[in-house]
Amino acid sequence: MFAALRSHSGQDTDWLRMALAALTAFEPSDLICRGGEDWAASAGEHAAGATHPRRYGPHAHPFAEVCLSLAGRAVFSFEQQRYHFNTPALAIVPPHVAHCEGYRRRNQPYALLWLSFSGPALMAVVSAYQPKTGWSFPQRWTLRSRSVHQLSDRIMAASDEMSLDQIEPIRTDLIVTLAQLYDHAFHGRRSNAPDSERPQRHATLIKNVQTFIENHLDEPLSLQDIARLARMSPNYLNRLFSTHTGEPIHKHLTRRRMEKAMRLRIDTNLLVKQIALMVGYDDPLYFSRAFFKYHGRWPSDIRR
Repeated sequence: MFAALRSHSGQDTDWLRMALAALTAFEPSDLICRGGEDWAASAGEHAAGATHPRRYGPHAHPFAEVCLSLAGRAVFSFEQQRYHFNTPALAIVPPHVAHCEGYRRRNQPYALLWLSFSGPALMAVVSAYQPKTGWSFPQRWTLRSRSVHQLSDRIMAASDEMSLDQIEPIRTDLIVTLAQLYDHAFHGRRSNAPDSERPQRHATLIKNVQTFIENHLDEPLSLQDIARLARMSPNYLNRLFSTHTGEPIHKHLTRRRMEKAMRLRIDTNLLVKQIALMVGYDDPLYFSRAFFKYHGRWPSDIRR
């Protein structure tokens, strides 16, 4: 197993081949999710004892995620339960549900594939643990396509309560999406010019971040939340975003919220407190001050 992880650590298409093989071998009993069926409530083998989590520790996101075991033996924490997470295990994590990965034994490596969704945008990241070096993200991809949007819709519809008849369509859509990722990665390797493709990969990543922000303007987003989505450090992602867009993430987020708030104030009869919630502000007074600071006018001064 150590040799297998080392041999795949630098090969993007190899990781995706491992993912496709795991999905092909996947059975409903290998699923960890939230659901009303007996199999869903007890899916996976419960893990006893301590585990060493990722440096993020238990955390939740305002978006759905899928995690697929690629190799090795991991532990997956989900809704305060811990499960042995061995290939071909699959976890579907609804928005706002605490989760975490960890090793089962300190001397055993593992690798997982994380898929994070926001409408038509997908961010895929390999998370790998090696005993001597700890955790790393040896590979990441971004993708925008109709099939991603379809898969995102299926997962969002099923994430709160999974049923048996929803599993196979999700598996099929996952295979289609990973095949698209493989196609992009394979043609990238054939070009023999990975450095020249980096700007395009970064541009796609930034576009996906922008899509994510646009789809979650009503959420209390932070730079840390968005950086976890991209599996990057907040400072690095913010520098990358500023280079491509000319503004840091917090300014982009504020601008899009204030632009949406102005449109809602002009085009609807919604109350100020309703608009505040729709652009991510729980406190109407704080929202009004932010609106005035950005537009130079109070929301109450704007009339339809």
